[in-house]
Amino acid sequence: MSQASFSVLGVGNMGSILLKSLVSLPFTSPEKISVFDPDPLSMKKAGKYKVRVARHLKEAVEGKAFVVLAVKPQMMTALLNEIRDFLLPEAVVVSVAAGVSIEKIQTVLKRDQKVARAMPNTPAILKKGMTALVYSGRLSSEEKAFVRRIFNRVGKTIVVTEDKMDAVTALSGSGPAYVFTFVEALVEGGVKMGLSEPVAYQMATQTLFGAVKMLIKLDLTPAEQIKKVTSPGGTTLAGLAMLESGRFKEIVISAMEAAAKRSAELGSV
Repeated sequence: MSQASFSVLGVGNMGSILLKSLVSLPFTSPEKISVFDPDPLSMKKAGKYKVRVARHLKEAVEGKAFVVLAVKPQMMTALLNEIRDFLLPEAVVVSVAAGVSIEKIQTVLKRDQKVARAMPNTPAILKKGMTALVYSGRLSSEEKAFVRRIFNRVGKTIVVTEDKMDAVTALSGSGPAYVFTFVEALVEGGVKMGLSEPVAYQMATQTLFGAVKMLIKLDLTPAEQIKKVTSPGGTTLAGLAMLESGRFKEIVISAMEAAAKRSAELGSV
């Protein structure tokens, strides 16, 4: 399978990121890739990659070895019903829809279709994403490698069991939004204390960037890092005490639990 054929259904935010990854891979080529999206503007943007812009779903899906479904969970059942008769029996369906299980996809398709579930996150746009992958039973090692290479192009990947995917969605899938909210709070706090918004924003983002780099590069746990920057009676300790009194960690964990619960609910839509 030196030149694999692909279909990408849905070329919004994540779909366009994955399309950009696909056209850069050596085991396929733009003329082997078809795309479809009901939004004309999205289709126009996809066309710049010199891929085949399909006029309808049948044209996009027929004969393709891999079919990437980059649509919202609420749209999955209807889309699967529409493409069921066009899918090759041995095609690999790659889904990035939160909460939608392999079993549900196979049930709607009414057969033991090969399925790879992926949960990427938005930093993939800068090739700094984190993607968790789950494979159904019939994928070959080559097919698994092809799927993983798509997502390796936009960041790091990890293979998990499917029962962990709701937790993955809550942590890395929704995680960037939690981080953005924290940055907003830092900026608002800086402005409240007299900094200009541009200065507060630069300081907040660079502080976060540097702190994350320390976690990645230095062989120290978060707790050890905190200890190194905290002095008895110091400013950092005063700030941390306020976070603790406000149950900061518990609130973050509760947010993750709410996201995981919603992921499970979306799987039943």
